[in-house]
Amino acid sequence: ASHRISNRTSSTLLSFNHNMTPLEMAEAALRQSRADLNLLLQKLSENGSVRLNLVIDGLLTTRLNAASGGFSFLKERGVEKVYALEPNLQLRSEPGRRNVFLTPTSKRGSMEMAADLIKTAGSERRRAAIVCIPRQDRECTTILEETGVWGSADICELPLFLLPFDKDAFSLGYKDFFWDYYRDRDSSGLALIADGLSRFERLFGNFPVIHCIGSGSKTIAELVIGNRSRAGSRGKYDDGDNGSRADAEDPYAGLIVVERAVDLVSPLCSQLTYAGLVDEMWNTDHGSVKLSTTITEHKPDKEVAGQLTTTVPLFHSNSATVEEVFDGIKDMNFSDVGKHLSDRIKILGASYDERHGADLQQIKQFVSKLGALKSEHRSLQTHINVCTEIVNGRGDDDLTDVLELQFAILAGDTTGGSLCERVLERVYKQERITEVLRLMCLLSTTGAVLKPKEWDALSTAFLQSYGYEHMLTLDRLGRAGLLNFGRAMFSQNGNVGVDHTGNVNKSITQGPTSRFPKQRKHLRLVASTANVKGINYDDGRYSAFYGYMPLLAAVVDKVVGDSGLSADVKKMVGESIPCYTMAEALDGEEFVHLGTPTWVLCVVGGITYAEMGVLRSLARASRYNLVITTTSLCTTESVIKGALPKLRR
Repeated sequence: ASHRISNRTSSTLLSFNHNMTPLEMAEAALRQSRADLNLLLQKLSENGSVRLNLVIDGLLTTRLNAASGGFSFLKERGVEKVYALEPNLQLRSEPGRRNVFLTPTSKRGSMEMAADLIKTAGSERRRAAIVCIPRQDRECTTILEETGVWGSADICELPLFLLPFDKDAFSLGYKDFFWDYYRDRDSSGLALIADGLSRFERLFGNFPVIHCIGSGSKTIAELVIGNRSRAGSRGKYDDGDNGSRADAEDPYAGLIVVERAVDLVSPLCSQLTYAGLVDEMWNTDHGSVKLSTTITEHKPDKEVAGQLTTTVPLFHSNSATVEEVFDGIKDMNFSDVGKHLSDRIKILGASYDERHGADLQQIKQFVSKLGALKSEHRSLQTHINVCTEIVNGRGDDDLTDVLELQFAILAGDTTGGSLCERVLERVYKQERITEVLRLMCLLSTTGAVLKPKEWDALSTAFLQSYGYEHMLTLDRLGRAGLLNFGRAMFSQNGNVGVDHTGNVNKSITQGPTSRFPKQRKHLRLVASTANVKGINYDDGRYSAFYGYMPLLAAVVDKVVGDSGLSADVKKMVGESIPCYTMAEALDGEEFVHLGTPTWVLCVVGGITYAEMGVLRSLARASRYNLVITTTSLCTTESVIKGALPKLRR
């Protein structure tokens, strides 16, 4: 008889102290994820009596690696081989082995592919298993029923909701949420986000108050509170007090849930922090980045597009620590990184020189730290090579021109000529399509004052230069609220700017009547000078985006400063985006804050590295801790490419 396991793999919550620093939270979350993975593998391998073949969707590779800490963890728990989930994968049923398919909840195609492979594998002595990450939903069940696999495979879950990719930042790993939610009006992902935040609560304690900016944020908060009640009734909270803490000390000041629609301008701006540029050029993934071996000078672990690459960890999941050199420069403006690395090289050289003229005891001490010195040496060399590659990949003259045009659009400055004409010039030159679309979207989201004929000229020139198949591209950008040529852009059902609730969303249809000009003036989002040398890069507010402070950071800092959604905050975000405070989360209790308050921020729709740098700078200045959670990291490229035809991505 085949071995059966329950549809839902139970998860044993570890016990953690509620008063933790952000870094301690990251460590605890990794330990919990590892415990969940260990429990699942034990059940699937029948406590080691069955060897496992893992078949993993590409979206989950780095996520699983972060949770496990490496293949050795998997091997010790019965994993024999690991395969990439592909349509023509040849899998055989072998005695004493079980095929286990790991698929993301948010990807229908992955589930269908796994079902097809299970059917083509033929009869098995051991039932195959499908692991839904982070949870099984109704669509998963429907797909398995339609493909005829339901009942012939074990279905279970692995709750990898929030994994840290920095010492104060967690990702839900939902990369497509922005386009699923804003373009396709698919609100099913809100439940996944709520489950992730509920998981956060169950590990570290309840949020005393939840501030929501956006209607989707309110839905998330309501689901979190509902999950809290249901978990409490089953005694799932680790303090065993029906979901409420035994003490009156509050681990957080509160939770702030912000939709990406609050600030669609910042993701369209070129990032100038070191981490932001690395992400823009190489796409970091759960705290690691794949670099060419010519940059790292390490042995290759993979070949990508004919180029040998190696994975460089920026965040060490085994120890929940950020790579030391990267931690010191990640939020710096790129112009300051060279000096910082130079200073570290001098310090490293002085450490090596300590061996000269040293006595036996001093030499012994030097040898004990030689491994750390060599590791730092390799790390510094890698980051120096990365900086060189960034400079070579983005020439100073071209980058300066782009930044000056970006600043002019943000500031509404037309002294250098018509903004439309300056963007048109780049269209006529047929520059990279994502860069041109970025500037067009920036014109729209910042409310640039252009005449209807200028918008017509811009759209016509774009289609003539890049092809009329991009009419759909412009429509997708319009439905996501990123582009509007001053006239209604319709969604597939013929409704203008309809949100997930079926109501007209003014923030999607506003186009050139953007509220950004008022926000720019009221919040001083733009520095007073566009001169490269004139901008004070020591001011963390303006250094990340070349003289621009991201609106998202300004709003969050204002919520913290006002201890809630004050009238000023609501004025900042505009009437078109509703704000709510879920006071029910208090349950009638009063909480006290001891020491530095900790706020948890959830950005629904993605956040950039540069925005995170500004948020950290503001948190340090105002003396509060900030823990950032998000659906995923995003870049200008990732935002724009979601609208392009698949063959062009």
